[in-house]
This record gives sequence, C-alpha cells and structure tokens, in this order.
Amino acid sequence: MIPPEAEGHKSKRITCSVFLGFLCLSLCLSGPYVRPVRTATIPDHVYGRELNDLYGWWAAIYPNWPFVPSLATVWPVPSLWTPSATWNDLIAQTPAQIRRSAEQLTAYGSALDVIEFNPNPAYPDFVQWKQGYFPQLEAMGRPFMLAYEHINATRFHPVAETGPLALAYDMNDPYNRAVFTEDIDFMYREVIVPYLDYYVTLNGKAVIYLWNTDSMFGDFGSLLNEVKARYPVAFIGSEWHKNDADAAAMGRFDAMDGFMAYGILDPNNAGNYQAAITEQYWSAHVFSNFLREYESKHPGKYRLFIPTFQAAFDDSRFPGRTNALGKPRIVPLYPKTREELAGAAQTLKTATVDAHIFDNYGPLVIYNEVFEGAAVIENQPYAVPSGEYHGFGLERLQIVKQYFGP
Repeated sequence: MIPPEAEGHKSKRITCSVFLGFLCLSLCLSGPYVRPVRTATIPDHVYGRELNDLYGWWAAIYPNWPFVPSLATVWPVPSLWTPSATWNDLIAQTPAQIRRSAEQLTAYGSALDVIEFNPNPAYPDFVQWKQGYFPQLEAMGRPFMLAYEHINATRFHPVAETGPLALAYDMNDPYNRAVFTEDIDFMYREVIVPYLDYYVTLNGKAVIYLWNTDSMFGDFGSLLNEVKARYPVAFIGSEWHKNDADAAAMGRFDAMDGFMAYGILDPNNAGNYQAAITEQYWSAHVFSNFLREYESKHPGKYRLFIPTFQAAFDDSRFPGRTNALGKPRIVPLYPKTREELAGAAQTLKTATVDAHIFDNYGPLVIYNEVFEGAAVIENQPYAVPSGEYHGFGLERLQIVKQYFGP
C-alpha cells in the first residue's frame, strides 16, 4: 500500500514516465538505433602484436601452478621454480623466476606465450597474473595470448555431476552461454585492452585459444559467432579431426578462425613415441585436406592450421590418473633417444615448411606444465627407466630452438 502523502509524487512520476516514453519513441523514429554504452565502446578491431610479424615457437606457460616433485615428471632447475612439498603449498613462480623464464624462452627462439587463464572469480588466477606476469610485460618484451580455461574449475553447469561428462558442457543451456559471454567480456576488458601493446592479434582480432572444444556440446558454434560479432576476438580451437557427420561439431568447426592441437595422441596407448609422431603427420594431412576443401566450398574465411610439438607425455605421478590396476591410464610416451626426438622435430618441420600441411606458425610447445611430462623448461635429472629419453638440462630446448627458432 502507498501512503497518502506519496500519491502526489506517484502522479508526478507517472506523468514524467509518459513524457519520457514519448520522447524515447520520437528519438528512435527520428534517427538510427544507438547501442547501449557498454557495447558501443567496443571497437570492431584492435591491433596489438600482429601474428604475421612474430617468428618462432609458441610457449604454453603455467607460472601460477606449484611445482611438486613427487607429482611431477619434469623438475625445473631451482633458479626457475621453487618446489612445493604438497600441492596445497601453492608456491608459484616468483616474478624474478617468471622473468628468467622469459629470458630463456626468448634466447631459445620462442616468439610468444600462450598463458593458461581462468576468469572464474572464485579462483586467484587473475590476481596471480597481475602480480607476477603482467607488470613485467614491458621488461620481458613477450607477446602473449590467452588460453581460456573453459573446462576445469569453471562456472559452467556440467552435463553430469560425476564421470567424464562432469567436464563437458551443454552450450544450449542459457546459463552456460551467459557465463561464456561474461568470461570473454572479462578477458577483453581486464586483459586484452589494458595489455594490448603485447597482446597477439590476427588481422585486428585478439586471439583466444580454446584448448578442448570437443567438450563444448550443443550449438557452441552460434555462441562463438555471437561473441565475435560483439567483441574483436578470434578463436583457435583444439579439435582437428574430420567430423562432418555431426552438425554440432561442424557448427564449432565453421565458427573457428584456426585450429591447433594441445598435444599429440598415442593411437594405441602403447607408449610408442614414433607411432604417435607418424599418426600426427597423417591425421594432420587428412584434416588439412578436409579443411581446405571445406573452405573452397564455403569461401570467405581462411582458417589457420597450426602445428604442435610434444617432447613426451607422462602424467603417471599425478593423483587420479591410474586405472583399476593402479597403472597409468595413459601409458607414458617418451622417445627412446635424443635422435628420435630430433627426428620428430624434423618430421613436423617438414610437414610445415615443405609439405604445407600446417601453416607456418609456431609450433605450440609446452614450456612449463610439469605434471604431464612434456615441458621443455631447463630441468634437473633424476633416475628414469632405460629406453626413456627425458632430455634433461637444456637438451629439449636445444632441439626446439634448432628446428623451430626464427
């Protein structure tokens, strides 16, 4: 109930509202529609470090994670990372260690950083980047792009509460679509714009890597297009396999601006590194042909196809990665010798430079994700089984520089 003394004010408000309504209608009829201020301030293009001007391999970096020797299969040297006794110690790289890592990356031919970024406000990720990495961009001189953590520790509603589908998301869900858009808005306003002088752009679009697009179910493609219509961004997706029988997968495929696998696959889970490299070559050949044929039938956009180099894979020490028999679900994957690792690098370079299967960018290389065995960061030796080449010290980096440096 409205108090009697408020009736006069109510009458005035009604009169004022009617007047404003007619005023707004008149303005709409007399001129073009003006977007809301928040949207109108977003330009169609932004220019940072254009990708075509960057030469060298791309380093995937994770300085905000702890290094726990008992859980890791790559042990960085102490000058680059202080070890944690347990995961909960959460000793990230210090600003000085981040800077020394940047110096090492530049010295060994890396052109840019791909930084693992979680915009979920419940996690300290953004604060850590602002404390350690972003303030040093000018001193480090490292261009970078975001690898959006859209799978683990997100705000999305999963398809299921447990099991593999707990890390899969229905992007027809209005809530999930809103969260994705909010995340891109946050990354655009809080990272891309403030640090645009060092942010990687492609023809005036800020590049964002989506590392596991297979887990985004439903009509994800239309959402990507909606976001790109509002923000000057380009998306590089991770899936590069022929999937033309799946309408949702083709929707994702069509909306992407490029493709880049996060790692290589061991086709029979047999721990055969050479077989994995061979599989990478031929599956990439098939996908490249499929991609270019699709573009010939749907002209108007060229999608990048970027190579990935992986020195090994071994997550056998990390909790939850074993099967019912207590053995690693994924058999550790190592080259047997230095020559085998160098041969894999040569194969990828040939596929890129000579066979033109991939576009001549990158490749993506894991620099310091130490729990899955692929990191090429300068590292400490420890006892390993015979027949596994770990490339201790700077040996992995030396090979990466030799084959993929500018």
